[in-house]
Amino acid sequence: MNKNIMRTFKGLFTLAILFFCFTVTSAQSANYSVQAGETLYSIATKYGITVEQLVQANPGITPEKLKAGTMLTIPKAKASIGIANSDCREMHRVKKGETIYGISSKYGITEEQLLRANPEIKVNDGILKKGMLLCIPFQEAPTATLIPTIKKQEVKVSVLLPLKEENEAGQRCAEFYRGFIMGAERLANEGYNIVLNAVNEPANSADASSVLNTVSAQNPDFIVGPLYPSHFESVSAFSQQKKVRVFIPFSSKTAQVEQNKYLYMVNAPENYKAFYGAQLLKKSFPSAQFIFLASTASDITSFSQQLKEQMRMQKLSVADFSATKILLEWKAQLKNGRKNIFFTDTDKSSELQRIAEIVAQLKATYPTYDISLVAGSDALQQAGNMEQKFFAADTYFMTPSYFNTYSTAGKQFAIDYRTKYNTTLLPLAPSMAALGYDLAYQVIKQVSHYDKDYATQVLSTTPYQTLFHFRPTNEKGGYVNGNMLLIHYKKDGTIDQISL
Repeated sequence: MNKNIMRTFKGLFTLAILFFCFTVTSAQSANYSVQAGETLYSIATKYGITVEQLVQANPGITPEKLKAGTMLTIPKAKASIGIANSDCREMHRVKKGETIYGISSKYGITEEQLLRANPEIKVNDGILKKGMLLCIPFQEAPTATLIPTIKKQEVKVSVLLPLKEENEAGQRCAEFYRGFIMGAERLANEGYNIVLNAVNEPANSADASSVLNTVSAQNPDFIVGPLYPSHFESVSAFSQQKKVRVFIPFSSKTAQVEQNKYLYMVNAPENYKAFYGAQLLKKSFPSAQFIFLASTASDITSFSQQLKEQMRMQKLSVADFSATKILLEWKAQLKNGRKNIFFTDTDKSSELQRIAEIVAQLKATYPTYDISLVAGSDALQQAGNMEQKFFAADTYFMTPSYFNTYSTAGKQFAIDYRTKYNTTLLPLAPSMAALGYDLAYQVIKQVSHYDKDYATQVLSTTPYQTLFHFRPTNEKGGYVNGNMLLIHYKKDGTIDQISL
């Protein structure tokens, strides 16, 4: 039997308050702090008003003056904007394949708001039928809200990872677990009662039955792990038998999630990432031309193919282009009057550097064209070595998570980790320690508050790297993290973050 490593955190459960940047000031208007990447049009649409009404309520505001942190007055939406004699901003007829999440995202409202405005969806077991007419409500103004006083005496967590291995996988898992401990310790200081057990996962070729007996004796509220694919089947069966949730932190290829409602994938499969990525691009650049780059057929990744398919379904303009061609042929792809976005999913540093240099050269040579580069999450590994080239190319990185080493919080986290463990963070993107911290802090907190309803709620948190919003795969399956970001390396040398 493997030796358990136990840490116990005890304290009193305390009441916390969720703070929003949006606070009600009167029955007729509210204040709003502009988020990075937002426009006058997107804010007006979000709150069911016209751009003209927004400008009238904020004298002197212009698109050029709209920056992150700018405080705006949001006038109360007038009924004349929506459907006469109703609370509906407009009506939406459901198309084949549409989802509750997709429709709510399209109109800038939450899934809960859409469900409240259309109770017939719940009567229909949450199933949308083609042709169904839905009421799209006006955006609600959030207010400061108390966290429900739902309390558990303890939250028991079992971490099942190969923590004793000295290879690269073991080092990554060890850093993840250290970050997890840091997140749990912060919650303990906030008054949460936590029992944390670590069980060493056997080798990929070994059977996991014996360690699952150890985990069973710990009676956990949830399990974090395993790492090795050969253990997914046995851990999945265990979770269904014991009715205990399992959070798989690393792998994006866990087929069992489609049939097991107790599984949660931190790293979503590529098809889900493509779906959420396309929605983020649609939200951020609805009128842009997207040009997919590949020097050879082998460079066209599965993610790129799936992303293109999802983007075409979103009615975005998509084209293919060989990245080996000369500058004038790159210029021939551009369209004036539209944003031109080159997309690359390469993880080869030399190819990524060449593409970034060409896009920067295009921008400098043809300043009348609006040109940017979008790169996949793997390219973030090169950000530290090539940041000036990425700034010059006006680059966006599409990624489910981002650890900002330049931020005050990111710097402090690295210091705290080094002080506590006498070692520096591994040079990885994503950061293993930040991933562990965020998972511990968010999941333990949400399980403590909502228990069996955990997956239906999202607490307001500011993560170091990853915000977890687990979304169901299907009616009978588990959940995948639906978070997706665009990290913008702007030409002025600053970095912005755009979320889904």
